[in-house]
Amino acid sequence: MSHKLRAILAAVFVLGCLGVFAWWNITKPRVLVLHSYDEEYPWTRGVNAGLRRVLDHKTEYSMHYYYMDAKRHPWPEFIARSALAARLLVERWRPDLVIAADDDAQRGVMNRYANVPRIRIVFAGINGEISAYGYDKADNVTGILERVPWRAIRDALLASDLARGRREIRVLHLGDASAAAEEDVEFMKRFDWAPIHLVAVRTARTFEQWKAEVIQAEGHADVILVGNYRQLANAPGDKNLIDPKRVVEWTEANSPLPLMGFKVAYTEDGGAVTLAASPYEQGEVAAAMAVDILDHRKQPNAIPVASTRQFVVSIRASGRSTRLLGLPPLYESFARATNTYIP
Repeated sequence: MSHKLRAILAAVFVLGCLGVFAWWNITKPRVLVLHSYDEEYPWTRGVNAGLRRVLDHKTEYSMHYYYMDAKRHPWPEFIARSALAARLLVERWRPDLVIAADDDAQRGVMNRYANVPRIRIVFAGINGEISAYGYDKADNVTGILERVPWRAIRDALLASDLARGRREIRVLHLGDASAAAEEDVEFMKRFDWAPIHLVAVRTARTFEQWKAEVIQAEGHADVILVGNYRQLANAPGDKNLIDPKRVVEWTEANSPLPLMGFKVAYTEDGGAVTLAASPYEQGEVAAAMAVDILDHRKQPNAIPVASTRQFVVSIRASGRSTRLLGLPPLYESFARATNTYIP
């Protein structure tokens, strides 16, 4: 065989391999993971960890992550621009399936693709009802709802030292004025807290309002449940938000009452005790649904919408509220087992 023929055959072989590789990449299912928040937000990190438990070995998928960063920039004009950028990405990249995490990714972005057959949607982290996005009547949508584990919080309070020597435990909720906080409050009010008494739901828009609510809680409640706090401003209308770590550190240092958070970031931001919906479950369930749709050819509307079943516990041992609450050792063991115990 001549050198020329060998060179031609080698070139044909290389071109063939490149063609197969290019065809394989072009035909790979495209999966867009659309996050409402930023990549470093603890909730987002947890959702991504859950997604990767299922999807990391799925080399036959073409994956792309996009972060809208709405938690740090909750202003309508910013969210509108971020939503537009996300929609342009969807139109340009044309994913086969979108995993959309939290409400901002649904509102103004994926809700526009409800009942659009060319795109399948798997949502995660929706705090309210799916009807708000038209998903209840869409054939191309399924997913998992995010619900605060109120039952687990109630049971923890009843098992704590607060329950000793009291006829009842009085609970006060404090949160910011964000849409997510309002949705949590609606479910909080519907929950049967008995024998605990939910005495008040307080909302703050500024850090000074927050401080006042914390101090004034004494005498009206026995414990404060801390919800969202990342959208507190210096003054009404101010677009400079207070550093969430500063909010939590001040609250833990100055609250006359013990505190319990129910958002995963709370302990990382300086809080003492958190019981929250598991972001890992949200990601893992959403990813498993995506695999069912892409690999097993299931229609999204044939997969029942799921809801929170798991919760996470995180504890800061040095926190004042850790001592005041006095939770049973089981909770510390839970936190140590999941690497959410801070000595």
